[in-house]
Amino acid sequence: MKSYCFIYYCLLFFVFVFSPIFSISTVQAGDDPGGESGAAGKTEPADAKDGSSAILESINDSLKSLGQIPKNTGKGINDAVEGVKGTLGNIMQKLSGESAGGGATQTGQEGNVGLALEPPESLPPIFHDIGTSFPKIWNLVVIAATVIFMILFLGSGIRYLTAAGDDTQSKAAKSMLTESVIGIALVVLAWPIGIYILQVLGVADTTFNAPDITPSISPGSSNVDLSPGGNQVSVGGGGATPSIKAGKVKIQLKSGAPAVKLRVKERKSDVVHEVITDSNGQDTVEEVAPGEVDIYDEEGNLISPAFVEEGKESKVTLDHTRQTVSLTLITTNNKNTNQTEPNQLLEIYTGGQKIDEVITNSSGTATLQLPPDLPVTIKNASTGEELYQDAVPDDNGRVWTVFVPE
Repeated sequence: MKSYCFIYYCLLFFVFVFSPIFSISTVQAGDDPGGESGAAGKTEPADAKDGSSAILESINDSLKSLGQIPKNTGKGINDAVEGVKGTLGNIMQKLSGESAGGGATQTGQEGNVGLALEPPESLPPIFHDIGTSFPKIWNLVVIAATVIFMILFLGSGIRYLTAAGDDTQSKAAKSMLTESVIGIALVVLAWPIGIYILQVLGVADTTFNAPDITPSISPGSSNVDLSPGGNQVSVGGGGATPSIKAGKVKIQLKSGAPAVKLRVKERKSDVVHEVITDSNGQDTVEEVAPGEVDIYDEEGNLISPAFVEEGKESKVTLDHTRQTVSLTLITTNNKNTNQTEPNQLLEIYTGGQKIDEVITNSSGTATLQLPPDLPVTIKNASTGEELYQDAVPDDNGRVWTVFVPE
């Protein structure tokens, strides 16, 4: 209904703009071109007076028509509101009827119901995309009017050139030329005015979609797609997860050794990516989830941790030979004694994740193979108590003395 009201206003606008021109044409067409009485010059003031009266009457009629716009607008809005309410009521009635009558189709899992509702046939397509349709209609009307006036302009020009000294034909051609030029000017002015009116009415550059409807469906279903609108309504929990861009890990071995097999393990998901270095000792792992990863050798020994940034490439330079560190346990709180404790189970952590587990020998020592600069936390496996924290040194043969309280 709203669309019909708008078209009605457009027609009123054209009547108001172009009726003076048509009135002038009508008055001139009523003149006696042949001059049968031979007194055309004497009747010209009367014709001019009749033309002025016709113009004033046309403008007066147009103003009267415009005066009815507020009344018609209010009636049109009420009709549009009632139409929308009735349409939405029909949609809800169909939804409730399909839900109660088993019209919904399950997607294979109990509680997951997928509905794909088509727009009602009684609802015209223009209702779903008013902001696109009305500007297009207006542009087509302006283009059509421009073409018509251009044809009149060209026709009157040809008529003027072919008049061959005929004053009557020349006068009529000049009059048509003037009217066509005025018409083109009015169309050029009317186009931005029409766009502005559409924007004021709120139907330009705006898309009106059918409102989202959340039906009552049980048990809790999810991802119900209602059309039109293209929105997914989550019923019974759940939400949209923002897309996360994967990162890359570029590995470079210091030795440049080729054909070295490595594994890159994501800590969050435990996904493992296989790596084989090229002739330059390099390789790049694509599509790695952002976060902390661990790089292992072919035997499963940890070489180094790394951090992958979202959507970026992280470069890691490795020495795939591992550092050897000797640890000595002392079972006394007195640091001046050297008494050792054998057969102690130790857990080695880095970044909050356990990477190794060792048992001290009969001498109370244990040997760890850890990469350089790796931050390490040593815990008592039986109690979970943190005993030692340090970073792995760059040189071999270091001794870490870990005190175990009694």
